[in-house]
Amino acid sequence: MKSSCERCGQVLRSDDARACSYECTFCSACADAMNGRCPNCGGALLSEFDAVEVRVVDG
Repeated sequence: MKSSCERCGQVLRSDDARACSYECTFCSACADAMNGRCPNCGGALLSEFDAVEVRVVDG
């Protein structure tokens, strides 16, 4: 993730950043204003924690 929002230039904290799969990076306010979609590729803008996949193994 980049260190500042690509739309407004705000310096980002890791808990306020959202990025698409190409790592276009935006602050939460800008991501919400863009309905959670990257204006560059149309992909979903996710927080670092949203993008983590958890796998449960039964055993």
